[in-house]
Amino acid sequence: MRVRVSVSVNRGSDDPKERPSAVVLATDAVSREQEKITAVLIGQAQAQVAATLANADSHDTKALGLLGADIAGVALLLSNHGSLNRFWWASLFPAFLSAAGFAWTLMPRSFATGPAIDDLYRDTIAGPALDANVAVLDALTQAIEDNRRVSDRKRVGWALGAVVMATATILCTAYLLVVR
Repeated sequence: MRVRVSVSVNRGSDDPKERPSAVVLATDAVSREQEKITAVLIGQAQAQVAATLANADSHDTKALGLLGADIAGVALLLSNHGSLNRFWWASLFPAFLSAAGFAWTLMPRSFATGPAIDDLYRDTIAGPALDANVAVLDALTQAIEDNRRVSDRKRVGWALGAVVMATATILCTAYLLVVR
């Protein structure tokens, strides 16, 4: 059951800033329901922020592993260059390009984790719990959007490194095996 009460207040002033047009009062039951809904949404938003941070860690781990494989491939190529043809050094360019992509993925980036608790406390302590919940939800929603942009940059670097590495590995291996 929803009950809304609209109260119009006229102070007699012509200044719209001093004269609120309407004040909407909600019953305690409606307010509690809204608090429950925002609490559920806050939990979901926190889970999304945590998943984004875990995904970023996963990209870093994969990038480190593939960067190590890239370095091992270069070391193998350098140690055996005498037995390869005179164009052995051409294989270094894609290795450096893929290493640059993985290094781009590993660059430090700032992720948002949600609202600044001290500011939120100061801003919402005197008001109703629903206002605090809405402020937390707004901050978490903004963090999700900001983190999505940061994660997209990490994914681009990882994808560049992985695609170049896979393509170069296949092409360079075939070339070096066929042309001696």
